Amino acid sequence: MLIFHILLLLVAPALASFWPPSDELSDDTECTAAGLSSGLFEYRANLVLPNTYNNSYDGTMFHPLFTSTPLNGNADADNSPTRAAIFVHGLAGDANTYFCDAIDSAPDNVLVIAPWFGDAQVAGNDWEGTSWASSWISTYWTSSSWVKGGDSSPSPSRYTTSFDVLDSIVEKVR
Repeated sequence: MLIFHILLLLVAPALASFWPPSDELSDDTECTAAGLSSGLFEYRANLVLPNTYNNSYDGTMFHPLFTSTPLNGNADADNSPTRAAIFVHGLAGDANTYFCDAIDSAPDNVLVIAPWFGDAQVAGNDWEGTSWASSWISTYWTSSSWVKGGDSSPSPSRYTTSFDVLDSIVEKVR
């Protein structure tokens, strides 16, 4: 029993350091009310984005989002969605709240997607909880410019815009 407590003390700070990656995602009230687990690990997904504008950057950039069904086509055929709904948060950046509200009210045949236009950049392995995407970095906005289609900021500069992200989501679910 003592060993368990020591391990918990060593692991808990590590888990807390990357979730939530921003204060924007810290309120799990709606998720708890909907019966969803804190952190929403099983609902986190990444959308790899094309490098539309910056020819000098050759890394992989993704956009963090929450989805009710995997976007990689591995959904259970009996439960595959026939419709999709994209819920875009407001200036508070609380995509998790919008996602949990939507999951709680959407029918089973609806794919719920809530992109996070966040104020902090996260590494792919921190968002996904896996090591395979350790060199990936996310889009993020240091201002509210994402609301009007602004560039992700600041690094790599001029890689993509928030409207490009939404276009990529629509293309993915087509």
